[in-house]
Amino acid sequence: MKQMSILIMLWSISLSVNALGLGGMTVYSDLTQSMNAEIRLVGAKNADLPKLKISIASPDIFKQNGVPYMPSLQQFTFKTEEKPNGDMVIKVSSKEPVYEPVIEFVLDVSWPRGHLRRIYSVIMDPPTM
Repeated sequence: MKQMSILIMLWSISLSVNALGLGGMTVYSDLTQSMNAEIRLVGAKNADLPKLKISIASPDIFKQNGVPYMPSLQQFTFKTEEKPNGDMVIKVSSKEPVYEPVIEFVLDVSWPRGHLRRIYSVIMDPPTM
């Protein structure tokens, strides 16, 4: 029994070392502006960033998750970045302005040791005058 406890403990430690998570999304742009946002990467190291593949999930995945697919989401681009304070983030941007006041999307992230998806819902603020 003691050996099994040690094995479970070691397995848990190895999972936590390789764990990667997606945090909240902070939006810096307003409605009718190009998307400018960041998604916090939890448990990421700078060495992990080049290995991440980030994209909008396929329309089938949207459907499986009950999220309406909007073709305009394909204009979103994703780039990983280390901030000056050491935080790792995914920069979310678009070339075209965003005209939908509510955006919901499924983000798909994969790397050599794992894969995850997360649904994000964003309410775009109207432009300030």
